[in-house]
Amino acid sequence: MYYNNLKDLNNYPNLKKIYNEIILLNKFQEKRINFIFKKANEEYFQFCEEIAKLVIAITKKWNQDFNFISKSYNHLCTSTIKEQLYFKKYGEYSAIKNRRNTLEIYSSDKKMKILLIGLLMSQIFWKNHYKIIKWFENKIKNIICEQFIEIGAGHGYFTKLFLKYNNPSRTVICDISKTSLEMTKSIISETSNISNITFINKNFLELDVNNKYDFLIMGEVLEHVYDPVKFIKCARDYINSNGKIFISTCANCAQEDHLYRFNNINEIKNMILANNLIIEDDLICSSEDIDKDSWEKEKIAVNYCAILKK
Repeated sequence: MYYNNLKDLNNYPNLKKIYNEIILLNKFQEKRINFIFKKANEEYFQFCEEIAKLVIAITKKWNQDFNFISKSYNHLCTSTIKEQLYFKKYGEYSAIKNRRNTLEIYSSDKKMKILLIGLLMSQIFWKNHYKIIKWFENKIKNIICEQFIEIGAGHGYFTKLFLKYNNPSRTVICDISKTSLEMTKSIISETSNISNITFINKNFLELDVNNKYDFLIMGEVLEHVYDPVKFIKCARDYINSNGKIFISTCANCAQEDHLYRFNNINEIKNMILANNLIIEDDLICSSEDIDKDSWEKEKIAVNYCAILKK
């Protein structure tokens, strides 16, 4: 079933509530979101309602007003446009060119809450993010995992999905942001018991490399560090001989906290292969509907995700 009018949003009350707040704050978003809605199917709307319900619950837990959701999403969108325009003008991300200390963002509870809510909302309103999360869900359904780790949990939804299909005997979640770990706990606890999950607030590179895992998630991390090769090598060291890694990253994707720029997807693939990892499967999706031959020239943000193995 496809939705050709917005009255069907009555079937998804949490989504409708957030949608109304977003377009009230920024009318530009109305046309953009309506375009997505009119092409979407039942599965998409069910996913949207689930995310909307989670976001509302977390916002209440943080004692924030309801419009905190729309303001956070609007901040992400306007910041993204600003950063992409800067990149197209100067040929480099502002965080790199200005040597920005992004730890100031990750250590700020206020800034991180805005960022994390905005990013979680982008899973439903940015088609490239939606494609990645559905691809990820499809790939993990048949994973056999006893030892699991996520590096850079962000909002925590990827781990929530992973634990939906897997029941590892050991789960470790590591992030340098305390706020991120707290949000991840909130999201996971909706459907899983977190009493046997280890949450670590430190740099991934400081963990004990002698611990080996069957599955490692490292979503949207590589572009946030100065040396992504070091992180890829370390991730490889953390999985056992039959272990697998899910990574996601991007090329020409400017954000206020992105410290490394891949010029194209081949650079990402070559980095992976050069570090003795095999790409079992992958997905490439552009943020804009233009011919892929123009992506690099036009500096279009392109997302990449993959399942890797030794």
